[in-house]
Amino acid sequence: MKQQTALKNASGELEAFDVDSADFTLGIRKSLITEYDKKIDMIETELLSCVKADKQLEKQYGLVNSVYCIGPQTAMFIVVLTQGFTLFDDPRKFACYCGIAPFGNTSGTTLKGKPKVSHLANKRIKTLLTMCALNTIKKDNEFKRYYDRKIKEGKHHSAVLNVLRNKLISRAFAAVLKDRPYQIDLYIAA
Repeated sequence: MKQQTALKNASGELEAFDVDSADFTLGIRKSLITEYDKKIDMIETELLSCVKADKQLEKQYGLVNSVYCIGPQTAMFIVVLTQGFTLFDDPRKFACYCGIAPFGNTSGTTLKGKPKVSHLANKRIKTLLTMCALNTIKKDNEFKRYYDRKIKEGKHHSAVLNVLRNKLISRAFAAVLKDRPYQIDLYIAA
């Protein structure tokens, strides 16, 4: 996927710069992009068939994928990295593994700093969760309202985005641990 993205970016730059002299190169790049599309689809199909071979993994994958804005690739990563939710029993521990759990920054009794996330993390899942969190704030929903409220309060974009990533992980774990799909709007009976 990285190679395909690099080809797309380079092709876009080449088209904007000099289309007439770049026709030959653009043709080659477009055929390579098409070939990458086919290979990526083939790999994703194979991964999905591996998940569907195990009924428990398939169920967990479906439950994680039911969470708002968690797509198939992120759901696959979460199920695989948690080893079917056996490696991590707590969403906070998984958030720590992903590098999105903030830790206090203190030294002795007088030096106090802002809580920060650790740089020792699985960067791939952190990136996927970031993309999921960014997708949650595109449409009007509870995540968008929360994001807007915190930004108005003066919170930094990255800090609010980190909270949204943690909310997504918590909801994914809740869906699997409660063994039911995530529902966006739950109405409480009066």
